[in-house]
Amino acid sequence: MVLKKEYLDELFLLMRSFLIGERLLKEGKPKVLMIFLSLSPRKRNENFALSYYSSASGPIRFIKS
Repeated sequence: MVLKKEYLDELFLLMRSFLIGERLLKEGKPKVLMIFLSLSPRKRNENFALSYYSSASGPIRFIKS
């Protein structure tokens, strides 16, 4: 399977933000979703991020600003 560079870049950002998010969750810092959303290059990843963090760490409360 061959992936275009743009997809590889997006995948890298996705993986990087998950690693940052996991570390912050362990430290008890609540701004994980904001970090992911700021790193996410595409709108369609936002729902995936929300469901990932919700299922990985239990329910998360966040305020839309």
